[in-house]
Amino acid sequence: MLFPILKDTYTFYWQNLRFFAAIMLPLVIPMELLNTLLQSIWPADPMQPVTLLPGIMVTLIFYPIYQTALVLGVKHRLSGELPPIKQLIQQGGLFWFAIVVVNVLFYLAMFVGLMLLVIPAIYIGVRWSLAEQNVVLNQEGPIDALKSSWEDTSDVFWLIFGGSLAIVITMLIPGLTLFSWFVAVFDYAAPAMFISAVLQSLFYPLLVVFFMRVRHYIKNNE
Repeated sequence: MLFPILKDTYTFYWQNLRFFAAIMLPLVIPMELLNTLLQSIWPADPMQPVTLLPGIMVTLIFYPIYQTALVLGVKHRLSGELPPIKQLIQQGGLFWFAIVVVNVLFYLAMFVGLMLLVIPAIYIGVRWSLAEQNVVLNQEGPIDALKSSWEDTSDVFWLIFGGSLAIVITMLIPGLTLFSWFVAVFDYAAPAMFISAVLQSLFYPLLVVFFMRVRHYIKNNE
């Protein structure tokens, strides 16, 4: 079932790329502008986790809004509807707090999983992969959304793992190519890094579409 779901995912993504860009860009552009500014003032160093906090905080302001807007947008497009972008973004604000809580719990669990070696983190990541969609589409609270995701994904672990891996690789290849090109041409200039980050973000809806497709398969077995 993996290959038909991946095929549907890529087809749907390319058919609706302009729609996804219209959702993402009004939020990703200011988010990446702030991140670029912060990076120039307080460079992030992975070896010093505290330096990553400003960027994480900025992302948590914008991410829940465009994540919700994308989930709702995919839902409407699957029904043949074309909702106003402004309406989707406004709805995104309604679920902001719940999505933030889900992400905080998710990454805390992932951090613990990484401390216990990589495999527990991967397992948790897969089993909680549908939590955000449960918040938005089922209007569940953060804890219930995580529980529902854990239950729903019990029989499709390898489907989600394999599909997510394929999509992440798909995202990384053009993303790293863009980054390498900008680095080579502009030598880490801030505007070039900003443009590269914005362009790379446009591949993110692939994961949202894939998880929506998996969700449909779980509920309808098709």
